[in-house]
Amino acid sequence: MAKVTEPEVSLSKLSPKSKWILGTYCVIAVLLTWQAILPFLAERRYRDGYNFDSEQRYKYAIEEYQKAIGYAPWEAQYQLDLARVYTDFATQQTQLQDKLYYLNKAEEMSLRMIELDNKSPWYRNRLGSIYMTLAGLVPARNQEYLQKAEANIRAAADIDNKNPLFQLNLAYFLHQMGRVDEAFEYYQKAIVFDERIPEAHYNLADLYIRKGNYDAALNEYILTAKSNQDFGRINVAIADLCLMLYSRTQNREYLQKAVPYMENELKKNSADPKLLKNLGSIYTQDQKWGDAARVYDQYMIFHPEDTASVLGLYAQAVANSGQKERIIVKLQRDLEINPLDSLAAQKLKSFR
Repeated sequence: MAKVTEPEVSLSKLSPKSKWILGTYCVIAVLLTWQAILPFLAERRYRDGYNFDSEQRYKYAIEEYQKAIGYAPWEAQYQLDLARVYTDFATQQTQLQDKLYYLNKAEEMSLRMIELDNKSPWYRNRLGSIYMTLAGLVPARNQEYLQKAEANIRAAADIDNKNPLFQLNLAYFLHQMGRVDEAFEYYQKAIVFDERIPEAHYNLADLYIRKGNYDAALNEYILTAKSNQDFGRINVAIADLCLMLYSRTQNREYLQKAVPYMENELKKNSADPKLLKNLGSIYTQDQKWGDAARVYDQYMIFHPEDTASVLGLYAQAVANSGQKERIIVKLQRDLEINPLDSLAAQKLKSFR
């Protein structure tokens, strides 16, 4: 049987054309392999940047986001996050020139993003926010930056005119500029699209107050609390407005509206002296003696130096609540345990 010999493969035997084709294939294979790897490298850098970002280590986040963009310059999310981190890092700077440097970098990045997609409301809104910050830092260019801010914030609201967030941002800008009627329109638009946004109701209440429509303002504050009971100091805002309306009208319905919000605020600020005294006064006027005694007792615990101002009211509330004998016994026991308890001694003395 004849022996089969393997063919000899040698590049030197290839024709120039075959060598060119083979070389081209090799180059294409290398380029395709590199292009396949790039997204993985970009995502790795982005994740590292995101971790630094979440830890507010913005300097390192910027470095990693820049590397991610270098690997994947088409990825809009990377650029959006880098622009935001430039802005956040600017707030950490103590020197004006450093603040301006990073804000200008954020501006450049945002403009580049808009070139890639000029229909994105998020890019416009981000740029408007940057210009608002620059307006406060560079007085000589204040009006220029404010005009640019309005143009971009308004563009975002126009591009996505059904998104309540962009309507709200435009309303807030106009509100800050003192353009009350225009702001009013856009706050109402935001509420039409999503009535659960507490900021819209809260800021609309301020506009109603400026117009002297206090009942409408109170309604907006109450809607704010319904949307988010922990929004800012909404409970205090409602209570203060109710007390002001009561002082003007002597309508006790305003006091009744105030009470639950005052109680909610006490859960967070149990030592607030103004709140405690006002609430104690309302309970006393309504002859809710048990509640009045509780509130005045809380006041004396947190403000022992001012016990004298509410001690008589406390004693009256306790006596009228039918708890006098029980509380006297308790105070006597407290003094037996701690004879130096001056507050207990003062309370006990007030019942004699």
